Amino acid sequence: MITYNFNGTIPVMMKITPSQQEEIVSLYKTGKYSQRDIGKSYGVSGVAIWKILRKHGVPGRTSWGQKDFRTC
Repeated sequence: MITYNFNGTIPVMMKITPSQQEEIVSLYKTGKYSQRDIGKSYGVSGVAIWKILRKHGVPGRTSWGQKDFRTC
């Protein structure tokens, strides 16, 4: 049985190999690409890239900077 997405398309699940995971980590560490950009090039979501980065111990980047809002 085939399950369809809400928009009527068949979902395509890509499997990221261990060597591709290493490439993803190195691409992200350059600072040139976002999780979303890398996900598009590998055919997966930005959330999938986020999970791979966390698995490899890579800290996330924030656009807000290192602010502590509790001291305001």
